[in-house]
Amino acid sequence: MPRTIRPSRIEPISLRELTVVDAFDISASMRRIVLGGDQLLPHGRDGFEIPEIVSNGFDDEIKLFFPDPVTGELTLPIQRDRVIEWPRDPRPLARTYTVRALDLAAGHLELDFVLHGTGVASTWARTCEVGDRIHIAGPKMSLLHPVGADWLLIAGDETALPAIGRWLEELPAGTIAEVYVEVGGPADEQEIESAGDVRLTWVHRGPARAGSTTALADAVTGGAWHPGSPFAWVAGETLAIKPIRRWLREEKGLSPDRVEVTGYWRHTEVETLEDNPDVPDPDSEEDASDQFHELIDPLPARAVRVAATLGIAPAIRRGATTAAAVAETIGSDPAATGKLLRYLATIDVLTRTGDEYALTPIGAHLDDEEATEQLSYAHPTGRLSLALDGLWDAVRTGRAVAAPTLGATPDELADGDPATAAAFELAAAEEQEWLRPAFAREYAFAAGETVTVAGEGGATLLADALAGEDAPEVTLIARPSRAEAAVALLPEAARERVSVHAGTPLDTWPVARTTLLGGALTTLPDEDAVLVLQRARAATEPGGRMLVVEHLLVEDEIDDHDAGDDLLLLCLHGSGFRTADEVRALIARAGLTIARERVIGWGEPVFEVAMP
Repeated sequence: MPRTIRPSRIEPISLRELTVVDAFDISASMRRIVLGGDQLLPHGRDGFEIPEIVSNGFDDEIKLFFPDPVTGELTLPIQRDRVIEWPRDPRPLARTYTVRALDLAAGHLELDFVLHGTGVASTWARTCEVGDRIHIAGPKMSLLHPVGADWLLIAGDETALPAIGRWLEELPAGTIAEVYVEVGGPADEQEIESAGDVRLTWVHRGPARAGSTTALADAVTGGAWHPGSPFAWVAGETLAIKPIRRWLREEKGLSPDRVEVTGYWRHTEVETLEDNPDVPDPDSEEDASDQFHELIDPLPARAVRVAATLGIAPAIRRGATTAAAVAETIGSDPAATGKLLRYLATIDVLTRTGDEYALTPIGAHLDDEEATEQLSYAHPTGRLSLALDGLWDAVRTGRAVAAPTLGATPDELADGDPATAAAFELAAAEEQEWLRPAFAREYAFAAGETVTVAGEGGATLLADALAGEDAPEVTLIARPSRAEAAVALLPEAARERVSVHAGTPLDTWPVARTTLLGGALTTLPDEDAVLVLQRARAATEPGGRMLVVEHLLVEDEIDDHDAGDDLLLLCLHGSGFRTADEVRALIARAGLTIARERVIGWGEPVFEVAMP
């Protein structure tokens, strides 16, 4: 099943310097800034060709870069080929905003700013003048109008209004849409025209702080519900919109691909000095020893994952607020449950008043199924994190430790359980989905062209080609236990055009005009990866194509998520993410040469192996 019924487009990430050409208020709480300049069009920067800016989605996002408010110094990303590199020290000061409108013929890019507080972006919007210059980057991706929705449910607060306004103005004629927008009062409303069959409800929260009431959730859950299959899009303050997501998923039974709920912002609390509330209290900052203690404490992550697995947060939300009541609801031992709840209260996941427990803003994350799915030990992919308990042995030996820590290798777990196989395939396909639009743009396949593909989720890269009228003939190398799940993730029209070759990439490949390794090396140690490269080369017809696509580590840009996933892959498979140089070295070890590296998407290279 696709991640969303909204088709996607990926664009190169480009840095541009633009000029303010107009600025004016469009309501009591929102100001429109119109930017322009030659860099909206194709131009050169730092030796790279920058294409014209593209914005096809109503909620496309760009980054705006601002000077440091203390030093006044502006730090910008570095333009690379189709991507930007973020310096670490100092880090560029950036804020994310929605493209309200783009008119290349007029040379205008419009942005709407909510005029609240004294943040760097809202302050700039209030004070900028015609002629002022600012740098932007993006949009890097567009999600288009949903396909196959009978009607739309749209909701958000002021921060979502630019996206909602653009969407309504661009709606196809006759599209049914129930729309709810929360604002302070009548002065914050806007005139929005639409060709759609739109019912727009303005929800006034009055003097209450934005994101602090249930006004939007109450309006949505108490509003009209049309027959048919809708698509729901909701954005706003993270915690305020969570109940809407639960209602859509649990009570209305919408599948994940028809629900898009995005936290655009979140309330934060900062301790301040009593005599100067604008200055953070230095005594509230953690010193190095406190940070080190948190780093070495093995318990918080385990306790939170156990809470997610048991469903403690939903139980508390539904009224089980004591240890005994929680234990009865989730079917656990009362005394042991009390110990866990007490601990969760000490790390601010819960609050405790007498015998009563409640969720904190941090703990509220455990009541979000998108978050808890990957945390739960009961979920196939969440369970894989247990392999990290063998990290010591994995680092010491360089080998996988999944079997002793999980009781089986990931492949063995999938072989024994169709649900696990499906979950693994879905996770892999979702990773490839981010690259699919860019791959489809750069690589065409002739009608009837034979293609053999290997790699978890690798067939996703061919989904566009398979869905076309002149589709290639694709053979997918997959383990028997995972083949059905892998094919089921493709568009329905594409499935009948795919045949399965039972086995693994280590086996002999069926001969084809094109061989595609779509993430096939990621879960393999170096020796096995070399053999797979040789298998693919031997199966490629003379004059054909051999393509290698891998998620690469970029040493200067690696973050804790990529680094953590890399360690998990080490524990699970004895492998991990590789750098571009490491992939090149594997290709050379296999006795092959690279004819070309075509950069696609956001700077991801496709290695095209030379074919005599």
